[in-house]
This record gives sequence, structure tokens and C-alpha cells, in this order.
Amino acid sequence: MTNPTEQAAEYARHLLGEIKAEMSRADTKASIMLGATAVAVGATLGGLFAGDWRPHYLGGGQWLWWCGAALTCAAIVMFLAAVYPRLGHGRTGELIGFYGDAARQRSPYALVAALERSSRAELEALAEQIAVLSRLVRAKYRLIQAGVWTLAAATAALVTSPFLG
Repeated sequence: MTNPTEQAAEYARHLLGEIKAEMSRADTKASIMLGATAVAVGATLGGLFAGDWRPHYLGGGQWLWWCGAALTCAAIVMFLAAVYPRLGHGRTGELIGFYGDAARQRSPYALVAALERSSRAELEALAEQIAVLSRLVRAKYRLIQAGVWTLAAATAALVTSPFLG
């Protein structure tokens, strides 16, 4: 019979894999939204720089167009924040659970000692990884949701602006 700690560690390793896969899906979603938004912004800027069109052509709807442009920029920032790499959370624990933990070790000897401690306390290290990565995935999805709704508002403003002139 497997001991309960080993069963918990096995389940934690499985859960950690699921969380990493979910983080990858969140990054993919944010990247797609960022890319699609960048294409639309590029097309708009192309028209502006070519001199074919100007926001003041909208007359009274110009203010709404500028609001839409500002909301689009805000959505881009949210999508960028979702895919921006996090370099760690500045913890100073004794266990190695992330690449950042290994990078913070002052010498190879300190790294070996920390790895030995971590191997004895694997479940604790796995639990910390699960907690940190779960919060990160949640933050990414919140940024993506906010970005999508902000982009929806931007689209509504940009599409409506010509009809107010």
C-alpha cells in the first residue's frame, strides 16, 4: 500500500501538470487577442499615416472614436500584461520549487543543500507551486476577461462614432 504522503504528492504532480496546461491555454488566448487587435490597429494606423482618413472627418462622433481608440490601447495593455513573463514572487524559502528558487541560490553548494531539503519535503514544494501557479493563471484569465470586455466597448465606440457626425 502506498503511503498517504506519496499519494498526495502523486496527485499534486498531476494537478501541477493540469495547472501548467491551463496557463499555456491562457497565454495562447491572450496572444491571439493581442495579435488580432494589433492587426486592426495596424490597419487603422495605415489609413491615418497614408492620409486617407482622419478622425476629425467624423465631426461630432470624433470624441467617441477617440474613446474607442483609448479603450483599444487599454485592452492591448491588458493582453500584454496577461502574457508578460513573471520572474518569481520574491520568496526566500528553503525549498526549490521553481527555476527562480534555484537562481536565487548563492552557490552550487547552497543549491545542492536546497535540493536535498526539497526532495525530503516534496509535497510542501509541490503545494507551494500549485498555489503560486493557480494564482497566476487566475490573474491571467482576469486580465484576458477585462481585455475582451474593454475591446468590446472599444469596438462599440468605434463602430458607433461615424453615426454621430
